[in-house]
Amino acid sequence: YTPAPNTAFLIKKKSGVDRMVEQIALKDLILQQYLLKTIGNEFERIFEPESIGFRKGISRQRAVEMVQAALKAGYQFIIESDVDDFFPSVDLKILTGLLDRYLPQEDHRIKELLTKTIHNGYVLNGQYHERVRGVAQGSPLSPMLANLYLDYFDETIKGWPVRLIRYADDFIILTRTKEEAEEYLSRTESCLSEIGLKIKKEKTGIKHIREGFRFLGIKFENAENVTEFEDEMKPLKKPLYITEPYIFLSLNADAIDICRSKKIIESIPLRRISEIMVMEKSVVSTALLKKCTDAGIPVTLTLNSGYYVTTIKPDSKQYFDTAYVHARAYYALTETENLCMAKEFAAGKLQNYAAFFKQRYAKDQNLFIQQIERTAANIHAASDINQVRGYEGSMAKKIYEQYNSIIENPAFHIKKRDRKTPDPINALLNFGYYLLFTRVNSTVRAVGLNPYLGFLHSPEDNYESFVCDVEELFRSRIDRFIISLINLKAITEADFTPMENQCRISRDAIRKFISQLEKEMERKNTRNTLSLKESIYVQVLVLKKYFTGNGNLSFYRWIV
Repeated sequence: YTPAPNTAFLIKKKSGVDRMVEQIALKDLILQQYLLKTIGNEFERIFEPESIGFRKGISRQRAVEMVQAALKAGYQFIIESDVDDFFPSVDLKILTGLLDRYLPQEDHRIKELLTKTIHNGYVLNGQYHERVRGVAQGSPLSPMLANLYLDYFDETIKGWPVRLIRYADDFIILTRTKEEAEEYLSRTESCLSEIGLKIKKEKTGIKHIREGFRFLGIKFENAENVTEFEDEMKPLKKPLYITEPYIFLSLNADAIDICRSKKIIESIPLRRISEIMVMEKSVVSTALLKKCTDAGIPVTLTLNSGYYVTTIKPDSKQYFDTAYVHARAYYALTETENLCMAKEFAAGKLQNYAAFFKQRYAKDQNLFIQQIERTAANIHAASDINQVRGYEGSMAKKIYEQYNSIIENPAFHIKKRDRKTPDPINALLNFGYYLLFTRVNSTVRAVGLNPYLGFLHSPEDNYESFVCDVEELFRSRIDRFIISLINLKAITEADFTPMENQCRISRDAIRKFISQLEKEMERKNTRNTLSLKESIYVQVLVLKKYFTGNGNLSFYRWIV
């Protein structure tokens, strides 16, 4: 066996420095995944509990618990640091020696395959390079090899009277006094130098706990981490949907007049409206737009096909300040923090789908629920964003296939989940996701956040990637709602008209769908203190507080 050279390419970091990522040939990727599956669990047993990165079943919550335990034990000072240019700096001779140390002699074939993989060269800009140092960023083996390489570091510090928490190359060390922190920072540098590594000076510092610090995107303040919510919830109002064409919306004192053919068909006080969603060709008066802006009411314009056009939102210095602070915080995040955020959105989505299946279908879906939960654990152990997206996308496809076992009407069974597939079930899912996206989008914009700065979804693309990230956490709620409509026969195949390249939902069905969705948005059960509408708002608010430096992160979990 001889591996093909990896294909390398350069990606600019937010700092402007190039980072080399390698693409593994398919046959070599299959082999590496096999090797990881074969030896991964064996190495897991030797890793220290202080190492929490890229390990199945371990999320950022472990870091929170470990910090809180250290604080209760009297540790008051913190060393913040990370390893400078870690993956490219790994000494292959040391790494090979570690494999020889831990793998049994009889596993010589596995050792040989690992050695060939580790030393495999790469092609960059058409030129072949031998690998003299470093592990390939893009290989499924690299996270495990990274933890193996740093296990000596973990073991050494474990013998000191300090507390270590390490996620890949990011780490914090908690000490009881400032003098201890200074001493053990020096010893940490010496320990890393023994394996050919060094700390990143510009990211290293010593603080007292009361000064607060960030680790893995979590903000710890006043000796604890707390997610702060606004004391007063946004007044609970209802959105106004315009689902018919040729409607004229005008201002009448402090109310909206809804007119058709020059006749007022309804008048609604502005104080009762949270947002306006225009879903057909209609006219909105400039006086009404100004009043909505003054009153903080977003106006969203869309097409009946489900295509989002824009949101006219309240405009003020405060909103521009928030957008600026959001962008500054976003671009200051490290690659590890970006990856952690993407993992939280992807794993959160799957955990909420597991909650969906547990509600009514747990008996018949137990094995599938376990599969979802395993995939969520794999996401937390993923080494890069492409692996995260791969796990999430693969599981999403299986979830849609599984729906056919719980959708009672065969006419709504999913043959293929595709926005462009012209059948009733895809039309319903598209419409439901479109309403959810619009709700999240208008909320994100209304609080002043930049909707284009995503994590799981690429910020490089020209769409609201951050909104799409938040939307993922709530998709399972929309899916359950749609399946309920089908199984209760509230919507049937008679509500659809097949057309070329699309399947059109009747206007009556659209009204029914929106009416029932608003009830779903308002509904609370005995275990959830917040409705779906409130949960969306609070999630966006939590993200705003995090990016503006006033709160910690948490992600929506569907409690069943």
